[in-house]
Amino acid sequence: HIWQGGKQIYLGGFDEEQQAALAYDIAAIKYRGRDVDTNYDKSEHARLIDSETNTLTCIEKIRIEDLVLALRRKSRGFQ
Repeated sequence: HIWQGGKQIYLGGFDEEQQAALAYDIAAIKYRGRDVDTNYDKSEHARLIDSETNTLTCIEKIRIEDLVLALRRKSRGFQ
């Protein structure tokens, strides 16, 4: 989860720590901007997330609600 506006936003349940950290990083970048502190170095995100489509290049175009839903779909509860 991530805190935003005094509320906890559930991002999903992940089996691996790396998956949870990446989900948090993506949400943090969307909510707080590219200058936010993240778990992984910014140069690692494209490689770790998806090097072909590079989600981070289009993060500004995605509505926050859609991004959170996409992260939840990638979690353990939707597999």
